[in-house]
Amino acid sequence: MEKSVAGIRSRFRLYDAILQLNNEHFLFLAGKDGELGATFASPELLKRFGVKPEEFFNQLSRTVVWDKESTNNLVTLPLPAGDFIICYSVTFLPGEESPMAQKAIIGRDLTAEQRLRQEQQETGELVEHVIQNSRDLILIHDEGIIKYASNGAAKLLGVSSADKLIGASFYSFIPEKNAKATIERDKRIIEFDGEIIEDSEEFLTKDGHKFFAMLRERAVTFQGRHMILAVASDISDIVASENQCHELWERIELAKKQESMVVMAAGIAHDFNNMLSGIIGNANLLAGELQDNDKAQQFLGRIELAARQAADLTRQLVTYATGSGLELAPIYLKNIINDMLSLLRASIPRSVDLKFNCQEQVEVLADASQIRQVVMNLLINAAEAISMNRSTGLVTVVTRAIAITGEQNETDYLKRPLPIGKYVALEVTDNGPGIPADNIEKIFDPMYSTKKKSRGLGLASLLGIVRSHHGFIGINSIVGVGTTVRVYLPQTSQAVTTQEIEPLSGAVSSNERLPEEKGSLKESGREPPKSPEVKSEPASPPKVIKREQRAGGTILVIDDEQALLSIAKLALEIVGYQVDAVSSGEDGLELLRQNQHKYSVVLTDFAMPGLSGVALLKAIAKLNPDVPLVLTSGYSWNSLKGQIDVPIAGYLQKPFGASDIARAVDMAMPAK
Repeated sequence: MEKSVAGIRSRFRLYDAILQLNNEHFLFLAGKDGELGATFASPELLKRFGVKPEEFFNQLSRTVVWDKESTNNLVTLPLPAGDFIICYSVTFLPGEESPMAQKAIIGRDLTAEQRLRQEQQETGELVEHVIQNSRDLILIHDEGIIKYASNGAAKLLGVSSADKLIGASFYSFIPEKNAKATIERDKRIIEFDGEIIEDSEEFLTKDGHKFFAMLRERAVTFQGRHMILAVASDISDIVASENQCHELWERIELAKKQESMVVMAAGIAHDFNNMLSGIIGNANLLAGELQDNDKAQQFLGRIELAARQAADLTRQLVTYATGSGLELAPIYLKNIINDMLSLLRASIPRSVDLKFNCQEQVEVLADASQIRQVVMNLLINAAEAISMNRSTGLVTVVTRAIAITGEQNETDYLKRPLPIGKYVALEVTDNGPGIPADNIEKIFDPMYSTKKKSRGLGLASLLGIVRSHHGFIGINSIVGVGTTVRVYLPQTSQAVTTQEIEPLSGAVSSNERLPEEKGSLKESGREPPKSPEVKSEPASPPKVIKREQRAGGTILVIDDEQALLSIAKLALEIVGYQVDAVSSGEDGLELLRQNQHKYSVVLTDFAMPGLSGVALLKAIAKLNPDVPLVLTSGYSWNSLKGQIDVPIAGYLQKPFGASDIARAVDMAMPAK
């Protein structure tokens, strides 16, 4: 018996030593009737519980169940320092009186471990909740096979639920052109074990729709294997916004380029008009000196004709640059087309059919000559497009009234929505090769052309004309199918019913004419308001300035261009006028101050260095309100008349000849 007791005590000392090393465990013995025996607990454990040993073990003996052997029992023990979770096991120890003479209870404090496990569980549940409710794509794949997926992944990839993604190939949602690179990238991530890769990626939904996402990938251990964790955020709106910003920037750059072209075109037109006036004027003067030389007259006529043809180009430049030169009046597009039928038919190859479809019409406030140029340019471009890759084709011209309410997809050639309003649309459609989308914005660039031989400013001039009429141009083109160019001009009145205007449709031959439009200027007798403009005479035959004595008078000529000043002086002297010529507005005013009633007519340029044209005219009228004023400029009278508030007796638009100068002064001379 003594040996048994000694053995037990030896084990107790061993237990005590173990417990001193392990701060989590405790041990106590109890008799078969529950009386408390030896107890062992680490000081650290008792300190944590906030109790003395006897208090702890008494509380424990009343709480545990020890009527049978058991292991890993959990019990919550209320102690002064709080509630603690205790894990204990019950073992029966044999004795001399009975095999179950004593009961050994050994246990440890699991409070921290259980709380950590609970926190981990709660954290896991929270993380899963966040993942499954995130709009982002979150998934784990093993060499492309999806092992875990979030609801956001299912939604972005167009799958009904996340479960449907399990077992699917991640790479099947990557466009084929990018899949190989994505696979190689994922292999590198696994190889370098944890490298984070972030990049924009293009994805495909189950239905094949594309979207862009910012993809982040890294290696993780899942289900005992190295796999790829992929997280992707949809950035389609950001990409679209960036594309819009890029398009806006390109439009700004295009606008800057066009603005530079406008400034350049205006400067070229101004200088070129002065040069042409010198050519035409000198040709007129030389023709007067060589009246008996028929051969010289023929050559001079050709010179003047070529110069006046060049003048048409400068007018295009001015129109492109400023939109000036317009003589606005209410017109019907149908009438314009009707007047041009023979010319249109003769201007395009016979292998190209020409058809019209003019529906109900309304008036537009426009310059008829400029609109004719628009129609001609569009038809010639359409016919030439057809001739580029086929021998025959069809050009269709349609006019129709249209109301833009904001609900349609009507846009201009830059894909900008059209302003809400009522328009008349002129549509010219060809079945030529079509225009690549990247080239549509370029075709209105004066320096851009797809033709081997370009003609004038072409579509650039057309754009200037349409803008000067507060209109817009839209283009629809499909490569290999054809192109429709649509010109929108604002309406000036409500639509005329089809009972009032007979619709035009079908093919039109070169000798056919459209019915005269009811309500047109021709039928109503309306005429545009009279202006002081003196029109240049036809170029052939050449104009001859004959030496003759007029009723007399002294003319004051003001122009900063010395060549034009000399031509005007000589032309007026030839026909019998006396002339004082000065090269600045200030010098002209000084002569008028000295001799207010000397001059019968003042002939002056509008745009000169120093004193502005408006200020010069006002100063002249103030010095002598009765002297007739003849004005010259490279711009049209319509573009300038709004700036001028003094009476103008005559207006000459450059370029003009010597005969035009003499005629304008003759018409302005006061009646005797």
